Amino acid sequence: MDGHGRPCPATASLRGTAWAAAGGAALATLAGALLWLAGATGVQPALGQPDQDDVQRAEERLRQLQARHQLAVQEYLEAESRLQDLTAQVQQSQARIEKLSRRAQQRRQGAETVVRRLYTAGSAASGMAVLDASDASEAGRSAAYLSYARRRHREAVEQYDSTRSKLSRETQQLESARAEAADLRQELAARAQRIDAEVSEQQAEIAALQEQIAQRRARQRRQRQRELAQQRARQRAQRAEPTSQEPAGGGNDQAGAEPAGADAPAASQAASTAVEAALAQRGTPYEWGANGPDSFDCSGLTQWAWGNAGVSIPRTSRTQYQGLPSVARSDIRPGDLLFFGDPIHHVGMYIGDGQMVEAPYSGQPVRINDIQRPDYVGAVRPGG
Repeated sequence: MDGHGRPCPATASLRGTAWAAAGGAALATLAGALLWLAGATGVQPALGQPDQDDVQRAEERLRQLQARHQLAVQEYLEAESRLQDLTAQVQQSQARIEKLSRRAQQRRQGAETVVRRLYTAGSAASGMAVLDASDASEAGRSAAYLSYARRRHREAVEQYDSTRSKLSRETQQLESARAEAADLRQELAARAQRIDAEVSEQQAEIAALQEQIAQRRARQRRQRQRELAQQRARQRAQRAEPTSQEPAGGGNDQAGAEPAGADAPAASQAASTAVEAALAQRGTPYEWGANGPDSFDCSGLTQWAWGNAGVSIPRTSRTQYQGLPSVARSDIRPGDLLFFGDPIHHVGMYIGDGQMVEAPYSGQPVRINDIQRPDYVGAVRPGG
């Protein structure tokens, strides 16, 4: 067995040789019986098709891998958003500190000026000026000036102390923000390494699962086409053989017809523009953490598409879901965003006819996909 639980090529070859040598006659007999059965019943035996339960398990495993990757990416993006907020906070704190420093310097100089004026002649000389005054009015003026000067000195010192306290608090907050930002940068680097490692580890398994699912679906499509061709052949034969109850050429055969079922149009011109922008990116590579124009992750695509329509929306799938107006599933229109996972980790843009355009996961480019998923959470409508 290889690392994925499949038979090694050499082992499979040896087994095939042994089986061919020992059971060739039995296989020939079985083939003849199957051919006889097909001719007698008109039913084509489904040889070699994988068991439906195996395919369902493969699809579930693929969803689990996708969910784990997308959740890790969303958590990374949220941490990155926090780092951006901290960086802005640091810049704002630096600007406030510079302003407070200038104010503290000005108030210190003002206090020093008051002190120099007050004590130029010394406190005793100022007191003697009151005692030596020639009349009461002059003494009153001298005393008032002395009181005013001391009050101004006290106010200047208090203002200076208050500014220094604010400056100290702001500096502490700045240092705290810087330390948190440094820790967050290290965390982001570690998260990025883990995501890259998981992507590398999962690529082979995802590719094998996708191939298994694609083969199954291709066989199902071929089977449906054969059944449809047989049905149409029977219908043509019936129309060619009129009965007494139905004249030749009569009847109104609607087999295979589907109701028109026109979807509601986009809710706005901006929504139509967003849909066109997203659809134009089909085939663009998926890259986690990317928001265009050369690569996208899921929420990066929806943010970029709506940005092209002139509408700004949050960056991550969770913040898009939390920050935009919700809409019932029965009322979704092209341009609405659909969310999946618990906790939310994926978003696609509805384009009508039960389909959405999405940036799915590593290894799969932007594509159109069915909206039917068991982990659907809700929908929102950007732009009101």
